[in-house]
Amino acid sequence: MSKSKDLFMQQRESEEADIVSVETYQKLDKISLNASIQRIVHSVSEGDANSLEAFIFINWIEKVAKGAKEQLKEQAIEEAMKHGKNASVYDATVTVKSTGGKYKYPKYIKALQDQHKAAYGAAKNGGELIDKETGEVVEPAKYTPGKETIAVTFK
Repeated sequence: MSKSKDLFMQQRESEEADIVSVETYQKLDKISLNASIQRIVHSVSEGDANSLEAFIFINWIEKVAKGAKEQLKEQAIEEAMKHGKNASVYDATVTVKSTGGKYKYPKYIKALQDQHKAAYGAAKNGGELIDKETGEVVEPAKYTPGKETIAVTFK
């Protein structure tokens, strides 16, 4: 095993806690985040770790984290909602919000988009929109609401 992996494995073994437990780490804030980054950079700068090997290993960790994050997103949103849409949890600010929805227009003419959006609003409220010039009912745009997402900001 390489020095980079050895250092990482030694640190993990000494923690004796589950990797997903916040208690595993001292604090989850910007200061500890930056300190962790500097420890890795310092190890490479001092020759304790190979820069290419560390870079490859960090990319592997990044892909693991990204995959786990995506798979846990829905459950995390549910848990976050127990604290409210904007809460301070585990030394971080957690915000649950909706991404923007999308309109699909029956006729893609830029000038008519606002009219189709307004027709959607009218249809949503049980009405319809009549074109003042032609007297025709304006076909409502199709609307797909955005998904819930979660943002984490470290203090």
